[in-house]
Amino acid sequence: MPVERSVSLIGLGLMGSALARIFVNQGWKTTVWNRSSAKVDTLVAKGALPAASVTECIGASNLVIICLINAQAVHDVLGDADAHSCAGRSLINYTSGTRVQAQQTQEIAMKLSFSAYLHGAVLASPETLGLPQSPIYYAGDEEVFRSIESDFKILGRSVYLGDDLALAPLIGCIMMDAFFGLAVGFLQSTALLRTSRLYSAGGAERFLLEELVPFFSHCQLTTLSDFARQIDNRKYLRGDGNGMPLSLLVQTLDNMSKTHHQYGLCNDLFGPLLNLMRARVAQGGAAEEMSSLIKVIPEPGSRCD
Repeated sequence: MPVERSVSLIGLGLMGSALARIFVNQGWKTTVWNRSSAKVDTLVAKGALPAASVTECIGASNLVIICLINAQAVHDVLGDADAHSCAGRSLINYTSGTRVQAQQTQEIAMKLSFSAYLHGAVLASPETLGLPQSPIYYAGDEEVFRSIESDFKILGRSVYLGDDLALAPLIGCIMMDAFFGLAVGFLQSTALLRTSRLYSAGGAERFLLEELVPFFSHCQLTTLSDFARQIDNRKYLRGDGNGMPLSLLVQTLDNMSKTHHQYGLCNDLFGPLLNLMRARVAQGGAAEEMSSLIKVIPEPGSRCD
Protein backbone atom coordinates (compact mmCIF):
# COMPACT_ATOMS: atom_id res chain seq x y z
CA MET A 1 0.00 0.00 0.00
CA PRO A 2 1.25 3.54 -0.73
CA VAL A 3 2.42 5.52 2.29
CA GLU A 4 -0.05 8.23 3.30
CA ARG A 5 1.55 11.64 3.22
CA SER A 6 0.31 14.09 5.81
CA VAL A 7 0.80 17.80 6.37
CA SER A 8 -0.71 20.45 8.63
CA LEU A 9 -1.01 23.94 7.24
CA ILE A 10 -1.56 27.08 9.33
CA GLY A 11 -2.68 30.18 7.44
CA LEU A 12 -4.86 30.28 4.35
CA GLY A 13 -4.05 33.59 2.74
CA LEU A 14 -3.23 33.73 -0.96
CA MET A 15 -0.04 31.68 -0.65
CA GLY A 16 -1.26 29.42 2.15
CA SER A 17 -4.38 28.51 0.20
CA ALA A 18 -2.30 27.81 -2.91
CA LEU A 19 -0.04 25.50 -0.89
CA ALA A 20 -3.02 23.69 0.61
CA ARG A 21 -4.69 23.19 -2.79
CA ILE A 22 -1.55 21.58 -4.19
CA PHE A 23 -1.23 19.19 -1.26
CA VAL A 24 -4.91 18.25 -1.44
CA ASN A 25 -4.80 17.78 -5.21
CA GLN A 26 -1.74 15.54 -4.85
CA GLY A 27 -3.55 13.29 -2.39
CA TRP A 28 -1.91 14.43 0.83
CA LYS A 29 -3.88 14.25 4.07
CA THR A 30 -4.02 18.02 4.58
CA THR A 31 -5.21 19.51 7.86
CA VAL A 32 -5.80 23.25 7.77
CA TRP A 33 -6.44 26.07 10.21
CA ASN A 34 -7.15 29.74 9.62
CA ARG A 35 -8.56 32.52 11.78
CA SER A 36 -11.47 33.05 9.39
CA SER A 37 -13.49 29.91 8.69
CA ALA A 38 -14.61 30.89 5.17
CA LYS A 39 -11.23 30.02 3.67
CA VAL A 40 -11.20 26.76 5.60
CA ASP A 41 -14.61 25.82 4.24
CA THR A 42 -13.46 26.36 0.67
CA LEU A 43 -10.58 23.94 1.10
CA VAL A 44 -12.62 21.42 3.06
CA ALA A 45 -14.94 21.26 0.05
CA LYS A 46 -11.88 20.19 -1.99
CA GLY A 47 -10.82 17.52 0.49
CA ALA A 48 -8.86 19.23 3.27
CA LEU A 49 -9.52 18.43 6.92
CA PRO A 50 -10.50 21.30 9.23
CA ALA A 51 -8.88 21.85 12.62
CA ALA A 52 -10.74 23.63 15.39
CA SER A 53 -7.57 25.21 16.80
CA VAL A 54 -3.90 25.80 16.11
CA THR A 55 -3.04 23.08 18.61
CA GLU A 56 -5.31 20.57 16.87
CA CYS A 57 -3.86 21.47 13.48
CA ILE A 58 -0.27 21.00 14.68
CA GLY A 59 -1.10 17.70 16.34
CA ALA A 60 -2.59 16.24 13.17
CA SER A 61 0.74 15.79 11.33
CA ASN A 62 4.44 15.41 11.96
CA LEU A 63 5.10 18.03 9.30
CA VAL A 64 3.69 21.50 10.02
CA ILE A 65 3.74 24.44 7.60
CA ILE A 66 2.95 27.99 8.62
CA CYS A 67 2.44 30.79 6.08
CA LEU A 68 1.06 34.08 7.38
CA ILE A 69 1.12 37.78 6.52
CA ASN A 70 4.19 38.60 8.63
CA ALA A 71 6.43 37.36 11.41
CA GLN A 72 4.42 38.97 14.18
CA ALA A 73 1.33 37.07 13.04
CA VAL A 74 3.37 33.85 13.19
CA HIS A 75 4.53 34.62 16.72
CA ASP A 76 0.99 35.47 17.82
CA VAL A 77 -0.47 32.26 16.37
CA LEU A 78 2.28 30.06 17.78
CA GLY A 79 1.66 31.72 21.12
CA ASP A 80 -1.74 29.99 21.17
CA ALA A 81 -0.24 26.54 20.55
CA ASP A 82 0.16 23.91 23.22
CA ALA A 83 3.76 22.70 23.54
CA HIS A 84 2.64 19.09 23.97
CA SER A 85 1.15 19.06 20.46
CA CYS A 86 4.41 20.44 18.98
CA ALA A 87 6.75 17.87 20.50
CA GLY A 88 8.71 15.90 17.93
CA ARG A 89 7.24 17.75 14.94
CA SER A 90 9.02 19.70 12.22
CA LEU A 91 8.00 23.29 11.45
CA ILE A 92 8.47 24.85 8.02
CA ASN A 93 7.89 28.59 7.94
CA TYR A 94 7.13 30.14 4.54
CA THR A 95 6.33 33.58 5.98
CA SER A 96 8.32 36.47 4.54
CA GLY A 97 10.53 38.36 6.94
CA THR A 98 14.05 39.28 7.97
CA ARG A 99 16.94 37.22 9.32
CA VAL A 100 16.23 38.46 12.85
CA GLN A 101 12.57 37.44 12.57
CA ALA A 102 13.55 34.00 11.25
CA GLN A 103 15.83 33.49 14.25
CA GLN A 104 13.11 34.67 16.63
CA THR A 105 10.62 32.24 15.11
CA GLN A 106 13.09 29.38 15.46
CA GLU A 107 13.58 30.25 19.13
CA ILE A 108 9.82 30.20 19.68
CA ALA A 109 9.54 26.88 17.84
CA MET A 110 12.25 25.28 19.97
CA LYS A 111 10.61 26.54 23.18
CA LEU A 112 7.39 24.90 21.99
CA SER A 113 9.29 21.60 21.63
CA PHE A 114 9.29 21.38 17.82
CA SER A 115 12.12 19.02 16.93
CA ALA A 116 13.29 20.96 13.87
CA TYR A 117 12.80 24.28 12.10
CA LEU A 118 13.19 25.07 8.41
CA HIS A 119 12.73 28.54 6.94
CA GLY A 120 11.50 28.80 3.37
CA ALA A 121 11.45 31.68 0.87
CA VAL A 122 8.83 31.16 -1.83
CA LEU A 123 9.85 33.01 -4.99
CA ALA A 124 6.63 32.34 -6.86
CA SER A 125 3.18 33.84 -7.02
CA PRO A 126 0.17 31.76 -5.94
CA GLU A 127 -0.58 31.25 -9.65
CA THR A 128 2.89 29.93 -10.50
CA LEU A 129 3.41 27.87 -7.35
CA GLY A 130 3.76 24.24 -8.35
CA LEU A 131 5.48 24.91 -11.66
CA PRO A 132 8.82 23.04 -11.95
CA GLN A 133 10.77 26.26 -12.48
CA SER A 134 9.27 28.13 -9.50
CA PRO A 135 12.06 28.37 -6.89
CA ILE A 136 11.62 27.81 -3.17
CA TYR A 137 14.73 28.36 -1.07
CA TYR A 138 15.30 26.72 2.30
CA ALA A 139 17.65 27.28 5.22
CA GLY A 140 17.85 25.53 8.56
CA ASP A 141 17.65 21.87 9.47
CA GLU A 142 19.19 19.94 6.56
CA GLU A 143 17.81 16.59 7.71
CA VAL A 144 14.26 17.90 7.44
CA PHE A 145 14.98 19.38 4.02
CA ARG A 146 16.37 16.11 2.68
CA SER A 147 13.34 14.26 4.02
CA ILE A 148 10.92 16.49 2.08
CA GLU A 149 13.05 17.34 -0.95
CA SER A 150 11.61 14.71 -3.27
CA ASP A 151 7.98 15.03 -2.14
CA PHE A 152 8.04 18.82 -2.29
CA LYS A 153 8.80 18.86 -5.99
CA ILE A 154 5.03 19.29 -6.30
CA LEU A 155 5.56 22.88 -5.07
CA GLY A 156 8.41 23.85 -7.39
CA ARG A 157 12.20 23.77 -7.51
CA SER A 158 13.55 23.27 -4.01
CA VAL A 159 16.99 24.70 -3.21
CA TYR A 160 18.80 24.17 0.11
CA LEU A 161 21.09 27.07 1.06
CA GLY A 162 22.58 25.83 4.32
CA ASP A 163 21.91 25.69 8.03
CA ASP A 164 22.18 29.47 8.52
CA LEU A 165 18.58 30.68 8.78
CA ALA A 166 19.54 34.15 7.56
CA LEU A 167 20.15 32.80 4.05
CA ALA A 168 16.48 32.16 3.23
CA PRO A 169 15.15 35.69 3.91
CA LEU A 170 18.33 37.07 2.35
CA ILE A 171 17.85 35.30 -1.00
CA GLY A 172 14.20 36.33 -0.88
CA CYS A 173 15.19 39.98 -0.65
CA ILE A 174 17.90 39.57 -3.30
CA MET A 175 15.46 38.09 -5.81
CA MET A 176 12.74 40.63 -5.07
CA ASP A 177 15.25 43.48 -5.49
CA ALA A 178 15.69 42.27 -9.06
CA PHE A 179 11.95 41.85 -9.59
CA PHE A 180 10.97 45.27 -8.30
CA GLY A 181 13.74 46.90 -10.31
CA LEU A 182 12.28 45.43 -13.49
CA ALA A 183 8.71 46.13 -12.42
CA VAL A 184 9.17 49.82 -11.65
CA GLY A 185 10.99 50.32 -14.95
CA PHE A 186 8.08 48.73 -16.79
CA LEU A 187 5.55 50.85 -14.91
CA GLN A 188 7.40 54.11 -15.57
CA SER A 189 7.87 53.34 -19.26
CA THR A 190 4.25 52.27 -19.67
CA ALA A 191 3.01 55.38 -17.86
CA LEU A 192 4.98 57.48 -20.33
CA LEU A 193 3.69 55.43 -23.25
CA ARG A 194 0.09 56.05 -22.15
CA THR A 195 0.56 59.83 -22.34
CA SER A 196 1.28 59.67 -26.06
CA ARG A 197 -0.37 58.85 -29.36
CA LEU A 198 1.75 55.70 -29.43
CA TYR A 199 -0.71 54.15 -27.00
CA SER A 200 -4.04 52.60 -27.95
CA ALA A 201 -6.33 49.96 -26.45
CA GLY A 202 -4.26 46.95 -25.37
CA GLY A 203 -1.10 48.95 -25.88
CA ALA A 204 0.60 48.00 -22.60
CA GLU A 205 0.50 44.30 -23.40
CA ARG A 206 1.70 44.84 -26.96
CA PHE A 207 4.51 47.06 -25.70
CA LEU A 208 5.62 44.33 -23.30
CA LEU A 209 5.50 41.46 -25.77
CA GLU A 210 6.57 43.20 -28.98
CA GLU A 211 9.13 45.67 -27.67
CA LEU A 212 10.37 44.99 -24.14
CA VAL A 213 10.70 41.20 -24.27
CA PRO A 214 12.88 41.26 -27.43
CA PHE A 215 14.77 44.30 -26.09
CA PHE A 216 15.71 42.53 -22.86
CA SER A 217 16.16 39.07 -24.35
CA HIS A 218 18.50 40.06 -27.15
CA CYS A 219 20.11 43.30 -26.01
CA GLN A 220 20.00 43.93 -22.29
CA LEU A 221 20.96 40.42 -21.18
CA THR A 222 24.32 41.03 -22.84
CA THR A 223 24.67 44.29 -20.95
CA LEU A 224 23.80 42.65 -17.64
CA SER A 225 26.28 39.86 -18.35
CA ASP A 226 28.95 42.53 -18.87
CA PHE A 227 27.95 44.17 -15.58
CA ALA A 228 28.15 40.84 -13.75
CA ARG A 229 31.69 40.18 -15.04
CA GLN A 230 32.78 43.71 -14.19
CA ILE A 231 31.44 43.39 -10.64
CA ASP A 232 33.09 40.01 -10.10
CA ASN A 233 36.42 41.32 -11.46
CA ARG A 234 36.03 44.70 -9.71
CA LYS A 235 36.93 46.39 -12.96
CA TYR A 236 34.24 48.76 -14.23
CA LEU A 237 35.78 49.88 -17.51
CA ARG A 238 35.30 48.12 -20.84
CA GLY A 239 38.53 47.59 -22.68
CA ASP A 240 37.02 47.86 -26.17
CA GLY A 241 35.75 51.41 -25.82
CA ASN A 242 32.16 50.38 -26.54
CA GLY A 243 30.75 50.96 -23.07
CA MET A 244 28.33 53.56 -21.73
CA PRO A 245 30.25 55.73 -19.24
CA LEU A 246 28.50 57.29 -16.27
CA SER A 247 29.27 60.76 -17.62
CA LEU A 248 26.99 59.98 -20.57
CA LEU A 249 24.38 58.13 -18.51
CA VAL A 250 23.99 61.10 -16.16
CA GLN A 251 23.00 63.20 -19.17
CA THR A 252 20.62 60.46 -20.34
CA LEU A 253 18.92 60.22 -16.94
CA ASP A 254 18.71 64.00 -16.69
CA ASN A 255 16.97 64.19 -20.07
CA MET A 256 14.64 61.36 -19.04
CA SER A 257 13.73 63.29 -15.89
CA LYS A 258 12.88 66.37 -17.92
CA THR A 259 10.80 64.27 -20.33
CA HIS A 260 8.85 62.71 -17.47
CA HIS A 261 7.99 66.13 -16.07
CA GLN A 262 7.07 67.49 -19.52
CA TYR A 263 4.53 64.70 -19.88
CA GLY A 264 3.12 65.17 -16.40
CA LEU A 265 4.84 62.23 -14.72
CA CYS A 266 6.78 62.15 -11.48
CA ASN A 267 10.40 61.09 -11.53
CA ASP A 268 10.46 59.52 -8.07
CA LEU A 269 11.51 56.10 -9.38
CA PHE A 270 14.57 57.32 -11.28
CA GLY A 271 15.65 60.29 -9.15
CA PRO A 272 17.56 58.09 -6.66
CA LEU A 273 19.36 56.33 -9.53
CA LEU A 274 20.47 59.69 -10.94
CA ASN A 275 21.72 60.67 -7.48
CA LEU A 276 23.80 57.48 -7.26
CA MET A 277 25.32 58.16 -10.67
CA ARG A 278 26.25 61.70 -9.71
CA ALA A 279 27.78 60.44 -6.47
CA ARG A 280 29.98 57.96 -8.33
CA VAL A 281 31.02 60.60 -10.88
CA ALA A 282 31.99 62.86 -7.98
CA GLN A 283 34.19 60.04 -6.67
CA GLY A 284 36.08 59.98 -9.97
CA GLY A 285 34.06 57.35 -11.78
CA ALA A 286 32.89 59.37 -14.78
CA ALA A 287 34.51 56.96 -17.25
CA GLU A 288 33.18 53.84 -15.55
CA GLU A 289 30.24 51.68 -16.56
CA MET A 290 26.96 51.70 -14.63
CA SER A 291 28.17 48.55 -12.86
CA SER A 292 30.39 50.78 -10.72
CA LEU A 293 27.30 51.94 -8.82
CA ILE A 294 27.84 48.76 -6.79
CA LYS A 295 30.45 50.90 -5.00
CA VAL A 296 28.01 53.57 -3.82
CA ILE A 297 24.99 51.41 -2.93
CA PRO A 298 26.41 50.17 0.41
CA GLU A 299 25.72 52.39 3.40
CA PRO A 300 28.79 54.04 4.94
CA GLY A 301 30.47 51.69 7.38
CA SER A 302 28.88 48.52 5.95
CA ARG A 303 30.82 45.32 5.27
CA CYS A 304 30.52 45.82 1.49
CA ASP A 305 33.46 47.26 -0.35
